[in-house]
Amino acid sequence: MKSNIKTNIIITCKGRLAHLKRSLPLAAAQEMSHCIVVDYSCPDNSGNWVEEYFPEITVVRVPNQPHFNLSAARNIGANNATAPWLFFIDADILLPTHAIATIHNKIESGFAYRPESSGKNRDKSGCVLVERTDFTRIDGYDDVIQGWGAEDSDFYWRLEESGSPILPLPLKGIETIAHDDRERMRHHSVDNKKTSSQINRSYFQIKRSITNINKAALSKLTRSDLYALIEAAILHNGNTTSISFDSTQVRGLLTDKKLTYKIQNQSKQSFVKRIQQHFT
Repeated sequence: MKSNIKTNIIITCKGRLAHLKRSLPLAAAQEMSHCIVVDYSCPDNSGNWVEEYFPEITVVRVPNQPHFNLSAARNIGANNATAPWLFFIDADILLPTHAIATIHNKIESGFAYRPESSGKNRDKSGCVLVERTDFTRIDGYDDVIQGWGAEDSDFYWRLEESGSPILPLPLKGIETIAHDDRERMRHHSVDNKKTSSQINRSYFQIKRSITNINKAALSKLTRSDLYALIEAAILHNGNTTSISFDSTQVRGLLTDKKLTYKIQNQSKQSFVKRIQQHFT
């Protein structure tokens, strides 16, 4: 049994056992840490494999989930954590030797840390080290977000809004296991990566706008209504669409005005900037 546990490394898995077999030995060998693996209805029974070969690791099973929800899976992992720091990584992340010990020599309380996310490091953008108290304060990830994309942007935005600045993770040598979009998307209800990204980024941008209107965090009921409207509009209308709604359609909306948003799908960068808000 390890002593001086400062970090829980949380890894989620649905259909990625081949990746987990490469990444988990590296994570399990880290000093000052304890791993939690969330078997999110994994068709490969990844939890069974972990228990057989790494009995010291905590396995959390989430049964009867037809589609993968990264946010929900990470929240469940965090609910089973006890260490003061949480390090979220995907099953395709390969940690270098002594990664956790290296990190803890360089970090401070009051901040969160993530790898640089530009260029070849983009696949590491979902990795994040955060204090458990900060994670709990913002209610973790928004598990209304489904499919691929934007759950990390939403999480980082809310962390910083709550007073936890995000700094570059002081660690070199993190690698990723290459895989294609077919493998990435096969356990999502919307299995087209571009479409899923458009839905989620539109939701994130509009959610931010409505949060400013409400001047408070949105309830799960409000967020669920909003996500359903955006998903339906994009799936029905494609690249360019608009949505209009009021408090009868998005419950918990604290305005009597109808809100209209225009959504345009350009490149990934310009798409986020082109979402516009109109009041009537």
